[in-house]
Amino acid sequence: MKTRIQILNEIKTIEKTGGVYKWYISQEGANQLGVPTEGCTENDGFKLVYIGLSKDLRMRLKWHCDDKHRNSSIKSGTLSVLRQKINTLINDRWDSKEIVDKFMDDYMRVEFEYTDKYEEVELEMIQSHTLPLNARNNSHPFRKELSKRNGQAKRNTLKIK
Repeated sequence: MKTRIQILNEIKTIEKTGGVYKWYISQEGANQLGVPTEGCTENDGFKLVYIGLSKDLRMRLKWHCDDKHRNSSIKSGTLSVLRQKINTLINDRWDSKEIVDKFMDDYMRVEFEYTDKYEEVELEMIQSHTLPLNARNNSHPFRKELSKRNGQAKRNTLKIK
């Protein structure tokens, strides 16, 4: 598993090819966000909470690790979904890049694997794991609450801008 900083430092070594990635959170971080982790897969003391896919892992990992939280990306909804959710759970807004960066640095880790069958692999992984932060293809009960809060956080951010 790698930290956000490790990914950014090694970004040029990550292939521009398809794959899946898995974000983990420490129990302390999950407690701070109010994310339920019961039933989540554990790896080295971190709980698996989010799985994603991409046809270009380098681009997607950079996006999740360093998205700029620009007003245009907030308005259009193209801000990293993972970063949206972390921001929502920390402060009910989407515009706190530095806060999300620090939270990810302190409490989150990521791992990834290359595969041409990333859509199939991601779907199978989502359906076979407990993932409180995934929305698509996920039946976790926290998903509905988070989705509602996420929409309000976007509105809160755009009211002030």
